[in-house]
Amino acid sequence: MADKSIIQALDYLLQELCENKLIFGGKLIVFGGDFRQVLPVVPRGSRREQLEASIVSSTLWKIFIKLKLTNNMREKDDPGFINFLMRIGNGEEPTNDK
Repeated sequence: MADKSIIQALDYLLQELCENKLIFGGKLIVFGGDFRQVLPVVPRGSRREQLEASIVSSTLWKIFIKLKLTNNMREKDDPGFINFLMRIGNGEEPTNDK
């Protein structure tokens, strides 16, 4: 996932290029992903620093329209993998912290 500063820079750039102050210059931008699984990379950063770098902590986040998928198509074929992903997202899966 991209750092929030990159998303905010894109917003500013599109506003300048489109010569208006609408979010992303009035262009439709679609972001996708599971924020519980993919955080921005912050070298030697703590979990708090990773969350702070995430788009979720951006001032743009409250403006976004958020949609959620209702059917997980992979779950039909591999429910064990889905349970594994949910345990990771909930912080229940053991980790190797070295």
